[in-house]
Amino acid sequence: MVITMLSRDNLLDLVHQCRNEQSLDLQINLLFRINESLPDSLGIKIPSLITNDYVSRALDIIEDKLDQFEPKKQKNVISL
Repeated sequence: MVITMLSRDNLLDLVHQCRNEQSLDLQINLLFRINESLPDSLGIKIPSLITNDYVSRALDIIEDKLDQFEPKKQKNVISL
Protein backbone atom coordinates (compact mmCIF):
# COMPACT_ATOMS: atom_id res chain seq x y z
CA MET A 1 0.00 0.00 0.00
CA VAL A 2 1.31 3.42 -0.95
CA ILE A 3 0.44 6.24 1.42
CA THR A 4 0.70 9.74 0.05
CA MET A 5 0.78 12.92 2.01
CA LEU A 6 -2.09 15.15 0.94
CA SER A 7 -2.21 18.90 1.32
CA ARG A 8 -4.16 20.46 4.16
CA ASP A 9 -6.85 21.66 1.73
CA ASN A 10 -7.17 18.22 0.15
CA LEU A 11 -7.54 16.65 3.59
CA LEU A 12 -10.22 19.17 4.56
CA ASP A 13 -12.03 18.36 1.30
CA LEU A 14 -11.93 14.66 2.20
CA VAL A 15 -13.29 15.45 5.68
CA HIS A 16 -16.17 17.37 4.06
CA GLN A 17 -16.79 14.51 1.61
CA CYS A 18 -16.79 12.00 4.46
CA ARG A 19 -19.30 14.05 6.46
CA ASN A 20 -21.66 14.14 3.47
CA GLU A 21 -21.39 10.43 2.66
CA GLN A 22 -24.52 8.45 3.54
CA SER A 23 -22.93 4.99 3.67
CA LEU A 24 -21.15 4.18 6.94
CA ASP A 25 -18.85 1.76 5.08
CA LEU A 26 -17.72 4.51 2.72
CA GLN A 27 -17.35 6.94 5.64
CA ILE A 28 -15.09 4.46 7.42
CA ASN A 29 -12.98 3.93 4.27
CA LEU A 30 -12.60 7.69 3.87
CA LEU A 31 -11.73 8.09 7.55
CA PHE A 32 -8.94 5.51 7.21
CA ARG A 33 -7.68 7.21 4.04
CA ILE A 34 -7.66 10.60 5.76
CA ASN A 35 -5.93 9.24 8.86
CA GLU A 36 -3.27 7.42 6.80
CA SER A 37 -2.55 10.65 4.91
CA LEU A 38 -1.90 12.64 8.08
CA PRO A 39 1.56 13.05 9.57
CA ASP A 40 2.05 10.70 12.53
CA SER A 41 1.79 13.60 14.96
CA LEU A 42 -1.74 14.42 13.74
CA GLY A 43 -3.09 10.91 13.25
CA ILE A 44 -5.66 9.38 15.56
CA LYS A 45 -6.03 5.86 16.92
CA ILE A 46 -9.10 4.28 15.36
CA PRO A 47 -10.82 1.56 17.42
CA SER A 48 -11.88 -1.77 15.94
CA LEU A 49 -15.58 -1.03 16.50
CA ILE A 50 -16.57 2.11 14.62
CA THR A 51 -19.98 3.74 14.87
CA ASN A 52 -21.47 6.64 12.97
CA ASP A 53 -21.03 8.82 16.06
CA TYR A 54 -17.35 7.86 16.25
CA VAL A 55 -16.81 8.85 12.61
CA SER A 56 -18.34 12.29 13.30
CA ARG A 57 -16.22 12.78 16.42
CA ALA A 58 -13.03 11.59 14.71
CA LEU A 59 -13.63 14.01 11.82
CA ASP A 60 -14.12 16.83 14.34
CA ILE A 61 -10.80 15.98 15.97
CA ILE A 62 -8.97 15.76 12.64
CA GLU A 63 -10.49 19.03 11.44
CA ASP A 64 -9.46 20.77 14.68
CA LYS A 65 -5.91 19.49 14.28
CA LEU A 66 -5.76 20.63 10.66
CA ASP A 67 -7.16 24.05 11.55
CA GLN A 68 -4.16 24.61 13.84
CA PHE A 69 -1.89 24.60 10.80
CA GLU A 70 -1.91 27.45 8.32
CA PRO A 71 -1.11 26.59 4.72
CA LYS A 72 2.47 27.51 3.89
CA LYS A 73 2.65 30.85 2.18
CA GLN A 74 4.81 31.18 -0.89
CA LYS A 75 7.62 33.64 -0.74
CA ASN A 76 7.34 36.60 -3.06
CA VAL A 77 9.98 36.44 -5.75
CA ILE A 78 10.80 39.55 -7.68
CA SER A 79 12.65 39.22 -10.96
CA LEU A 80 14.69 42.18 -12.15
